[in-house]
Amino acid sequence: MLHWALCQHDALWGSEESDFLRPMIEGALTAYTEGTSRGDRHWLVREKVDKNEFLAHVGLGLNALYTGHADGRRWVEQTPSYTLCADGLAQLFPTAQFLVLSRDGRQVVESSRAMMQLSHRRACKWWRLYTDAARDFQATHPERCLQLRFEDLLVETAATLGRTFEFLGLEPIDAATKFITEREPINAAPGRAGESSGDKLAARWHRWSGGQRRMFLRTCGPALRRLGYEADDSWASGPRS
Repeated sequence: MLHWALCQHDALWGSEESDFLRPMIEGALTAYTEGTSRGDRHWLVREKVDKNEFLAHVGLGLNALYTGHADGRRWVEQTPSYTLCADGLAQLFPTAQFLVLSRDGRQVVESSRAMMQLSHRRACKWWRLYTDAARDFQATHPERCLQLRFEDLLVETAATLGRTFEFLGLEPIDAATKFITEREPINAAPGRAGESSGDKLAARWHRWSGGQRRMFLRTCGPALRRLGYEADDSWASGPRS
């Protein structure tokens, strides 16, 4: 949703999820390791090419590929799995900026179970894995990251997009706001705008078994609180299963 809203701006361009950058990073790192394994008998070492320089030049080619399809505009990438290789992306694209979009973990678990057919346990671990990876990346690259919340995009759309465009050095546009406010939210199930408050969450999550609720709190509770969401133990109470 955020990706396509931003792409309403004339200065930005985006397309579908790519999924090829992560194996590209892994391949480039393997190539650098193999290309430096014999010390100064290898070209990279003899020419004093360090890992950052090597990856940045690999990124130049990839950036040219994206930019060519974007007709010279700044391109936006939306592949969620890239959260797990953000450090590599930062090396490939040294001037890239990163938008870290969080969402209430309970909604993500529900969505993951419904859309990706994940087990409850795996969905909980999956959300925590991505959330922790994003937190670690922000800690090492704070000047390159802007933290956003999915719920704010639905409830305070203009203000949230305004902060986003300011971070990107662009003037905000009404078309981006209308993309969200005048259509059904993308990936908003099972909740909608304003339904992330504690009371409404508790009412919806009572259909989880007591064991599922306790598992979520053990696995995701600390990360949920760090992101500013309420994780009241009272909604996790119930019969043991």
